[in-house]
Amino acid sequence: MARTKINVCNVGLEDMQAVTTENLDATNGMYFECANKDSVFLVITNTDSTNGITVKIKGAGNNSDKSFTVAKSSHVVIGNLESAKYKQAGEVINVDITVAQGATASGKIFGIQDLV
Repeated sequence: MARTKINVCNVGLEDMQAVTTENLDATNGMYFECANKDSVFLVITNTDSTNGITVKIKGAGNNSDKSFTVAKSSHVVIGNLESAKYKQAGEVINVDITVAQGATASGKIFGIQDLV
């Protein structure tokens, strides 16, 4: 199946934007478009009260993947994701979500692009 798209909102100086979140997708993986985005922050909420999750940003070319552990019942920000390190063919950055065996990815994700 196709990866689930992560919405990225653009925020400028002294600006406010509405945010559209997506459910975490550990089955198909996720991605966000980065054609005009140099650095993006991901905001992740893990609503599972029992299990942590792993978020892996897939490296491009000779760049390594970068993994982060999100503890149970927590909110985190992952940033500054440089497109030069992670941009794949099609101008996207792929994000994999991993959960404990038998668990379900429970939570939300969105991206923020700082326009300053």
